Amino acid sequence: MFSINAAHCLYASVIRDSLNRYTARSRRLSELHQETLQSINDSTWRSPPFMVKMNILLP
Repeated sequence: MFSINAAHCLYASVIRDSLNRYTARSRRLSELHQETLQSINDSTWRSPPFMVKMNILLP
């Protein structure tokens, strides 16, 4: 007979593992998002035709 305590521990560890995976994935996604925004900012500000790019971006 599988005891309730063992089942509970197993269930809790499964939930904890999936939560850890989810938080790691979302943290990595947010880092990627920041890097993308940063590279867009850098390339926009560094290039000479800044006003041209702004006109294209604005509707």
